[in-house]
Amino acid sequence: MCIRDSYKEVVVHACSGKMVIESATVGDGCTQLLAKMVTEAGGRFLEAPVAGHSGMAVDKTIDFLCAGDNELFESAKPVLSSMSKGQHYFGTEVGSASRMKLVVNSMLGTLSSALAEALALADKCGIPQEQLMGVLDKHPMGSPFLKMAGKMMIENKHEPPLFMAKHEDKDLGLAIKMGTERGQKMPMTGVAKQLFERVLANGDGEKHMSVVYEAVNK
Repeated sequence: MCIRDSYKEVVVHACSGKMVIESATVGDGCTQLLAKMVTEAGGRFLEAPVAGHSGMAVDKTIDFLCAGDNELFESAKPVLSSMSKGQHYFGTEVGSASRMKLVVNSMLGTLSSALAEALALADKCGIPQEQLMGVLDKHPMGSPFLKMAGKMMIENKHEPPLFMAKHEDKDLGLAIKMGTERGQKMPMTGVAKQLFERVLANGDGEKHMSVVYEAVNK
């Protein structure tokens, strides 16, 4: 069922006078349509997609990217704070937070693809992959994400699926659409999308996105 159909079937019939906080990762146009459905039914709407994976959600270290009703954002802050380490507000224009989420996730996909390629190249050159990660760990570009993804790629263990490859593939597609609509070329994101499409074709869409290494290391 499409998220819009879910709203028609459930939310809209019960949201009069209610506050609706939406955390799905969808395109800005879809978010704006959901907001319109809610407000026309007498509700108040705040978009709040999440930056971070499921493990971070459990640890309450995610960030909420928010836009929409400012009064609702301020009212919801205690609840959002109890589940996260950060709440970012991008203004009253619904869709702003969705756009930010797609920018973040497009970079996540290209970064994962670049790391996979670097590890594969190191291996082909006879360079121990652990040594590459040791260099990156102390390099300015080092990060907790690279450390975690690199370990999963080297060990070929893409479980638990903290962020499934099929979801990253979807977000890359949405980011490319967003860029195309605004005249922005997305060459790196386009290549990452092709790699994640290969992951899905291999039947690995429900594994953690680090499985993109398997699509590169051929």
